[in-house]
Amino acid sequence: MPDADAPDAPATLVSLGLRTEAWMVERVDALPDGAVRFSCPREPIYRWGNLLVVPEAPGPDDLPELEARFDRAFAHLPAVRHRTLTWDDPAGREGAVSAWSAAGYRPDRNTVRILTPNDLRDPPKTPAGFALKRVADDADRRVAADLSAAEPGDEDPDAFRTLQRGRSEFFRARERSAPDLAGGWFLATVDGEPVGTLGLYVRGRLGRYQQVFVAPEHRRAGVASSMVHAAARHGFDEIGAERIVIVAEEGSAADGLYARLGFRAAERWVGVALSDRDARRGRTDPITAR
Repeated sequence: MPDADAPDAPATLVSLGLRTEAWMVERVDALPDGAVRFSCPREPIYRWGNLLVVPEAPGPDDLPELEARFDRAFAHLPAVRHRTLTWDDPAGREGAVSAWSAAGYRPDRNTVRILTPNDLRDPPKTPAGFALKRVADDADRRVAADLSAAEPGDEDPDAFRTLQRGRSEFFRARERSAPDLAGGWFLATVDGEPVGTLGLYVRGRLGRYQQVFVAPEHRRAGVASSMVHAAARHGFDEIGAERIVIVAEEGSAADGLYARLGFRAAERWVGVALSDRDARRGRTDPITAR
């Protein structure tokens, strides 16, 4: 059933992952054809902020129709050059994902986990000199954004940095404009050196993590588990959250870390993304992903 603590989401959405994801985008619109559009007009390169949610997993013959529906839904945002689609199925049924993969789309498979105060386990180790602080000013915010942009993977580095800075500005504006949204962005340090960052936002009694990131040279030292644990304690003890949602790539090291901290698997979230619509017509220009 839809969760009453996710007020930004249309009542048609069932998945808790999607309902809390609705907090993290500029607009959420229920469309006449039954789909739901998430959009970030000021961040058109944000693939997982400009996406189309359909009710069910696609069948083997649905690709052309769903591509056309995405293009119609985003016709008013010509700078959105990608296509990202997901389906509102908490069971995570894949449908005809193989057909989308064959057409050049990248499947995205995630585990949606929930934590309660009684579930939370201590991290196996905490680095000496570790601290987690709330991002308090523009300088902290720039440090956190640039830290998140330090590992672009196969993305264009400049575009990825633009995305991270845009996300930072979005959350700063959201914190100011949504009085019912508590929490914020956090910066982890070891002996004063910035080593990691994450967001935790709480509405009512429900929380949601965003963009847990640790600098590569500080991984496997206990930073990630320590900062996720510390943020959870803040959410439960200082804000009054009763449940906190976190989403990670299925089978990833991060997903295993969250399980060890006590996060319980609640849903599976599947989607597909094509980095550039023109790639289906022979062009392969890069575009920044989530």
